[in-house]
Amino acid sequence: MITLLDGPLGTELIARGVSLDSDQWSAEALVNATERISQIHAEYLDAGAQVHTANTFRTGPTHCGVRWRDLARKAVTLAEEQIQNHTQKQPAKRPPTDAQTFDASDGARKFTGLTAKDATSHYRLAGSIGPIADCYRPDLSPGLESKSEHREMAHYLVECGCDILFCETFANPDEAVTAVREAAKTGHETWISLTTGPETNLMSPQQMATLAARCADAGATAVLVGCTPAACSLDYLQAIEKLKLGVTLGVKANAGPMNGDYGWHSVIDLERKNATTQVTAAQRYADLAQRWIDHGATLIGACCGCSPKHIAELASRLKSRREKANSMTWS
Repeated sequence: MITLLDGPLGTELIARGVSLDSDQWSAEALVNATERISQIHAEYLDAGAQVHTANTFRTGPTHCGVRWRDLARKAVTLAEEQIQNHTQKQPAKRPPTDAQTFDASDGARKFTGLTAKDATSHYRLAGSIGPIADCYRPDLSPGLESKSEHREMAHYLVECGCDILFCETFANPDEAVTAVREAAKTGHETWISLTTGPETNLMSPQQMATLAARCADAGATAVLVGCTPAACSLDYLQAIEKLKLGVTLGVKANAGPMNGDYGWHSVIDLERKNATTQVTAAQRYADLAQRWIDHGATLIGACCGCSPKHIAELASRLKSRREKANSMTWS
């Protein structure tokens, strides 16, 4: 079964005219643009995303100081509110019977069947745990010294009600493994996305696969190729796939170069020009996503430079894929 994730918050806020110039980056919007955050969550819900990530990527103590808990809880609350609003508008229905959850026995967390929560809600909430330094500057990472902050963040996100702890966009191996280990210790489902950076120069496919194995050993239930250019993500996914790690695989790619064909179209541009440009970019992204699925990815979403239109196109393709599979079953 394919699970559809949401898309980016940070670059989508910028596309809507929100200034994110400080070290807090997307956390800035929790002070001055909460309505925009809510709007983006709502649009990802309307587009068909099943897993929604709270805007906690930069709400840790290092970036937000003494108010970090207030901002993290606010981020989780904004996402929860939109999920509840959206759910109330929908007719009651059960998720597919092969929906995924996990069994934490013996520390080997593997997906098995439905949870009680899944029986009443089609949506899940992920708390984002980001690198302490810039995600594209792994050389600045505190590495193993990040342990206490990641532990504190993980436990607080669980307290706030997140279903999944999503360690997002890591490139420093020691910090990635540390974040996963501390998140997994909470007993909550833990995901990790690894990035090679916008220029694909932070690690090779083999290096990412090696790090993916370390993260799986540390307790990750899912490993994703994250915030890596969409056109390059397959090479990294295939390298991880070959290791047969026994965890769920996924891709949450970025749109690549700003002059490329996969995204980076702001809302203002769409209002002034032709919306077909962004639709075409979403279609190209979805073409690549079909190849990721063919190579074992079951968690599919989008990252920087993408938009709710990308998620809507992915949802449409997945629906067509299911319908085709069902018709083949009955033929």
